[in-house]
Amino acid sequence: MSRGKAVSLIVAGFLLIAAYPTTSGFWHAYRDKSKVLIGMNVADVFRAVDDWDLCLSTYRNETTKEFGMFNVLKGDQVYRIPKYDKTFTSKEDFVQFVAHEMSNGQAWGSQLTYFAGAIRNTFRVDFDPNGKVRNVAGMVVRP
Repeated sequence: MSRGKAVSLIVAGFLLIAAYPTTSGFWHAYRDKSKVLIGMNVADVFRAVDDWDLCLSTYRNETTKEFGMFNVLKGDQVYRIPKYDKTFTSKEDFVQFVAHEMSNGQAWGSQLTYFAGAIRNTFRVDFDPNGKVRNVAGMVVRP
């Protein structure tokens, strides 16, 4: 192998290693998004997807103009919900909390974000007032 080819292979290897965190976050988000199906309930969705780093869930009642939300920060199987000053170390306890919180008869939307270095990969899941998935929105990739 010539010296030029060897240098090219080494440079290509470094580029692949440098790109791994970005592509890894995208593939985690893409894989989790594909697990969410129309008609799933809130608990089933949050049991199925678990590689996310940040979840923002909101609703707005069109009649009363009431707005509600909570966000969840996740790391190493610890779920922190700053608004309620709660921390869950059990996924099932977290899922029960979310299912209860989102069972108020409102149409909720949840954005699930996957960090990959400086890149954020996000998709949105919209729930109907009965807590069933009615839409799964496409991927958004932002720096």
